[in-house]
Amino acid sequence: MTDLTTKIIFNADDFGYCNSVNYAILDCFKAGLLKSTTLMANMPGFNQAVQIAKANPALGVGVHLTLTCGTPLTDVPTLIVPETGKFKRISFYNHGDFTVSEDEIYQELKGQIEKVIATGIYPTHFDSHQHIHTMGSVVPIVEELASEYRVPIRNHDSVRGTHFVTSGFTMVMDDYSMRITPDSYESLRDQFVHDLVEEATQYNTFEVMTHPGYLEYFVFQNSSFTTPRAIDAAFLQDPIVINAIKNSDFEITDFKNIGGSHHE
Repeated sequence: MTDLTTKIIFNADDFGYCNSVNYAILDCFKAGLLKSTTLMANMPGFNQAVQIAKANPALGVGVHLTLTCGTPLTDVPTLIVPETGKFKRISFYNHGDFTVSEDEIYQELKGQIEKVIATGIYPTHFDSHQHIHTMGSVVPIVEELASEYRVPIRNHDSVRGTHFVTSGFTMVMDDYSMRITPDSYESLRDQFVHDLVEEATQYNTFEVMTHPGYLEYFVFQNSSFTTPRAIDAAFLQDPIVINAIKNSDFEITDFKNIGGSHHE
């Protein structure tokens, strides 16, 4: 355990996915633990998410890069399913030996970043939907973009690079959310808090990945991650969780306050 106070970041992925996800992220931000989120530039809730971000400037906003969800912003024929015009699913990339145009990947991800910047939001950091930034030829492209825009990348365990500002990263909230039933919420919540605190105190800087969301039909239609979103939202607004984290040796922050974006 470090002698220094751990700087802990709760980041909400999927900002802009749809309005119900946006509302949950806003509520979690107002509750006090969540100070960081990452915005999907190609999803139907984008415009509302931008409005929320501008109305709440203390919320740090990065870019949630995606090649596996929704419709691309640019012309990328090797990245899409021709019949639908939508991105190929994550299963296409999971086997590791996928073949796509690296120029198209760069073009599309840069297009997503530029769409966010065009709203007046300069990203605090980059991460990605379904961890696509950790896979094959996508890795060096995201690192190139991080250098170009002078922002850090999520420190995921499966990728190593020079663009990290957090020394630790965990998916423990989502792991617990996927296990919870109505009868087990309280016991698993308490175990989650214990495990999170124990893990986080091993690091100087630590990111907790979260996916808060309220459930509308669009989520069930388009995502395999459904009910756990509502449980993440419950965790992040639960007074017991909030008090436990605030009473631990943590500084709750976001990426721009630990050396995130270097935009001048």
